Amino acid sequence: MKIIGVTGNYPDSEYNISTANTFLNKGVSIYTVPDTALLRNGNPFFIPEYAPRCTMQVHLVARICRLGRYISPRFAHRYYDALTVGIAFTAQDLFEQLRAAGAPWDISKGFDGAAAVGTFKEIDEKDRRTARPYLRMEIDKNTELEVKTENMINSIENLISCVSKFYMLRQGDLIFTGSPGVSAVARIDTHVDAFLNEERLLSFNIK
Repeated sequence: MKIIGVTGNYPDSEYNISTANTFLNKGVSIYTVPDTALLRNGNPFFIPEYAPRCTMQVHLVARICRLGRYISPRFAHRYYDALTVGIAFTAQDLFEQLRAAGAPWDISKGFDGAAAVGTFKEIDEKDRRTARPYLRMEIDKNTELEVKTENMINSIENLISCVSKFYMLRQGDLIFTGSPGVSAVARIDTHVDAFLNEERLLSFNIK
């Protein structure tokens, strides 16, 4: 299973990383993280000792449902079957240091537990073509981040098409489709809830 992240997919994104090696449409870039980064089933997130300033970004996450490469945008809606809300963690100081040095910054976004995903909601073909969900994240019951996915520069279908030029997509792969230009700081002893269209799909503690 691959976890594929997307940066710069919103007009105001602070994570439009011009130093990335792989570019998609309109300057949007991609990166991959190992499957050990996956955090699910309500497991707690532990802030790493090397990341005293750890930030969180909310993403719409699409689950790939079939094998494909060089997928046409016309048929890309057939290649994902479920959506959920995800939270990507960033070791912010490390990320900024690596980016400033022109060095690979994967470890600042791909460490263990850095990619939290909620319960997936299966969608039908009509939903795949029209889905523009609303995302929200709460910390200790207070709304911290809100995302209107209708503002994405590239749709899920375009992302699938572009990513499949570089990576063979397989059933179970996940695409974090991007986050706008705001983030929240992860703090010890807080509780996070994340919602897709007001349905809570992700809930965990930060330790």
